[in-house]
Amino acid sequence: PATTDVETRYAQIVAFLKSKKGKVVFFIDNTHGAQITEEEFKLLDDLMIDTFFINNPAVGHAEEFALPLMTLDQCIDIFYEYYTLDKAHKFIDVIEEYIDLADKNIYLIKLLAKAAKGYNLAEFLHRLRNDGFTQNPLSTLDNDSASIYIARNIIKLCKMSNLTDAQYDILKAFAVMPDIDIPNDIVSSLGFNKEDMAVLVNLGLVDCYEKSNYGTVYSIHPLLRYTMLHVQFDIDAEECRPLITLIINGQYIKNGDSFATFIKKLKIAYGVLDVFKHDRFEEKGELFNAIACWFFNCGEYNKALELCKKAVNIREKIPVVNHMGTAIVYDNVAKMYYTVGEYENAVEYGNKALKIYEAYGDSYPDEMAGVKQTIADAYVEQGEFDNALELYNEVLDLRTKCAPASLKLAEVYSKLGALHNEMRDSAAAIDYHTKSLKLREKLLGTDSPLIAATYNSLALIHKELGEYETALDYNFKTLKIRERVLGSEHPLTARTYNHLGRIYLNKAEYNKALDYYVKAYKIVKHIYGDAHPQTRLVRENLESTYRRSFEKWLNDQLK
Repeated sequence: PATTDVETRYAQIVAFLKSKKGKVVFFIDNTHGAQITEEEFKLLDDLMIDTFFINNPAVGHAEEFALPLMTLDQCIDIFYEYYTLDKAHKFIDVIEEYIDLADKNIYLIKLLAKAAKGYNLAEFLHRLRNDGFTQNPLSTLDNDSASIYIARNIIKLCKMSNLTDAQYDILKAFAVMPDIDIPNDIVSSLGFNKEDMAVLVNLGLVDCYEKSNYGTVYSIHPLLRYTMLHVQFDIDAEECRPLITLIINGQYIKNGDSFATFIKKLKIAYGVLDVFKHDRFEEKGELFNAIACWFFNCGEYNKALELCKKAVNIREKIPVVNHMGTAIVYDNVAKMYYTVGEYENAVEYGNKALKIYEAYGDSYPDEMAGVKQTIADAYVEQGEFDNALELYNEVLDLRTKCAPASLKLAEVYSKLGALHNEMRDSAAAIDYHTKSLKLREKLLGTDSPLIAATYNSLALIHKELGEYETALDYNFKTLKIRERVLGSEHPLTARTYNHLGRIYLNKAEYNKALDYYVKAYKIVKHIYGDAHPQTRLVRENLESTYRRSFEKWLNDQLK
């Protein structure tokens, strides 16, 4: 039995949860958030969590408990809130009729109250009934029928509010975006008329509110989204061209976006793609490609590759020979195949992109340099050093001509240094890494992680040459930057400690070696745990150093 005492009710709920043998899923209506699918619902049994909160009732295989509807007084309070009516006014009887008309559906109560603002309540109620706003007990309907019934009443309210075509276009754009908060910069970039937005907000059709870390955000209710997409309109990609163009043309993700904002925008873009994935429209390949690149940038490589392959399939059906859009997609696929370790495919698609770039002569030197570098990287991983060297030198020529003082040129120097080191040409390796270092210091100063990486490469080469003092000098320079920029608990800082331990071990300075190995071990154990390969590697180095230190001590004692 329900009780108004919060502590008693809390104890009742806890006791109920403990009494259930299986998992408990709460469906919370009138909420925002990505809806759980039937397939996702089936995965809940595999999770360690026992209690879930979802906003989609259309899932099966669960025992259902019907909770009582909100009380009439609670519904009246909600109507008062949105109608902004002082409770001292004597309109209770009329408001009760509004509540009955909405059958206590909170969203409909909100829309009715917002639509009635500025009108005489009794007269507006009469108008509602004349315009066909019907009452149907929602509890007697299944979920689909209830959604359709509510959608039809929403459509009638929109017509009564005399929405313009421009205002409907705004609702269509929101409808094709997923059920999450939409940041203000996306809404602003779409160029919606401010007066139209204000009308929709005042009617309760669009919600506008402030959210910490995001600022102003917008959303529409899932029932309105359902109405726009499945009942009132058959929205096609052409109607949402401004939104699709925004996602594709580079204005969508901004340099100043936080990672959380980036992920939110990625979800929005992917939601738009999901709505139109079966449609045919001109920019479909570009949309797949753009979203694939963003998944790639946040480390979702397999998802990125999946989307990019679809972009390839779309682009290859275009009858235009040597289309630049096709080359860009091939280029991205090559990068993704390289990242996931499928080097033969990386070479194949890289060469497809290169063939198209070359058809344009010298028009795209930066793109040609980039794809040649990707192919060369793949050759290195396959052990085809001569092929890689030839391509890296071609990239070097292109970068030297087009970007003589750039980080891209410094990167080529670095890759040539690494390749020559693999080919056991230490002198050339040191020369190229030194060129990379000078250019990076000129462009970035002396505190960049890229500078630290170059110092680290030089340290490793000198260590292999047995030039331990020079190696130590570069390693300490690496350590100084990484401790200051990345912090003393970063994995790369731990790697530098490990390198220092190795050098001191080679010099038979066991106490110093142990000191740095212990520092490295504490960091990797804290970050990765005991079972991680990196932790095991450092522990093995530590154990080996202890053994050699003991052997040295024992030999000294026996002399």
